[in-house]
Amino acid sequence: MRMTPELELIMQRRLKRLDGGDGLGFIVRHSELKGKDRLCNVVDCLGKACPWTLGISSKQMINWLRSELDELEKELNLFDKIMIKKETLGKEEEDNDNENAIILEKSSLISEMGDILFDALMLEMIVRRYDAC
Repeated sequence: MRMTPELELIMQRRLKRLDGGDGLGFIVRHSELKGKDRLCNVVDCLGKACPWTLGISSKQMINWLRSELDELEKELNLFDKIMIKKETLGKEEEDNDNENAIILEKSSLISEMGDILFDALMLEMIVRRYDAC
């Protein structure tokens, strides 16, 4: 999918665009962005400037994505075991160690889902690169 002039104009209005002065055209400084705008900008910059990213194929990126999905599945299985233990204990027997494990596991799940999102965006960027050919 190619970026239409209308979409480009919307993005320029939405993001503060700055000339990075590095020959890559307009690049938004990551530190000026938050959330999904920052993530998309990081992926965009990697797609233009990172030698590793410029050389990776869609098949290679799918393998990275698959690996992250496997890691998420492992974390979800562990989380399920922790939650089953919590349900078995009941409210009267709250276990602080188990509560700490839940907090840590939620953090791990969020991290893995972030990795998956990043890899999916990287794959999308690679496919877009094929579109530009």
